[in-house]
Amino acid sequence: MLAADSRYALGGILALHDIEFIVEAKLLDQCLAQVRIVVDQQNGAGCHGGKSSDIELIQAWYARFAIQHKGYTRIPRLAASRGNGSSAMIRQTIDEIIVRPAPGDPRRAIVQAGSLNFRAALGRSGRSSRKREGDGATPIAAMRILYGFYRRDRLAGPLATRLPMATIDAAMLWCDAPADANYNRPVRAPFVPSHEDLKRGDGLYDICLVMDWNMSSRRRNLGSAIFFHCARPGYPPTQGCVAIDLRDMRRLLPLIGPRTVVRVV
Repeated sequence: MLAADSRYALGGILALHDIEFIVEAKLLDQCLAQVRIVVDQQNGAGCHGGKSSDIELIQAWYARFAIQHKGYTRIPRLAASRGNGSSAMIRQTIDEIIVRPAPGDPRRAIVQAGSLNFRAALGRSGRSSRKREGDGATPIAAMRILYGFYRRDRLAGPLATRLPMATIDAAMLWCDAPADANYNRPVRAPFVPSHEDLKRGDGLYDICLVMDWNMSSRRRNLGSAIFFHCARPGYPPTQGCVAIDLRDMRRLLPLIGPRTVVRVV
């Protein structure tokens, strides 16, 4: 365990694919976005104060797995999901997923992942290079997939993926209020500012992957909750996300890793 100033956090250790952090509870409660997690695969991991990091896994993990213990919030060891634990289930991940508009409908797309192609839904306003909060457009951008959420209670069998995946519970929300300090961040109920419930009844977030749009460097009104998630039957438009069929998502998930980028063109 790496020692650190207790005003900020205690350190963490990195062992293979397992990561464990112990973070002072009051720090997370006061301003979670000011915790930065720095991971060095050779020298371990550390925590220090600073602005939001480009991979804010600590937020997703804290949202589901935090356990109060003697004044500290302990985030249990998490490994990237590996199905039944066999690494043989995980194929080599791909670097890029390309999303191209479908002919004849700007709200539909073709998702290309290596040799695989899937139908997809885009935002109700199609694509935009000037994405704004609430405009219903899917941003034209290259967005790295950071981590994911899923509904364990709705999915049969384990997930095979190298991505960190957190189980969705009833208290998990996503802030979409531009004026709030938690804008475009996961939060927990009770939470008064405008937000979206991650535990939905329609299955859209049965598997929901968080893309790096307005995450690593946030700006107000630039858009929030841009996810790669499951589509409704018939592929109706989204609010700005990219959505594919659940069966296609489960087929694609083993090919997605922390370096995979979704490129909307």
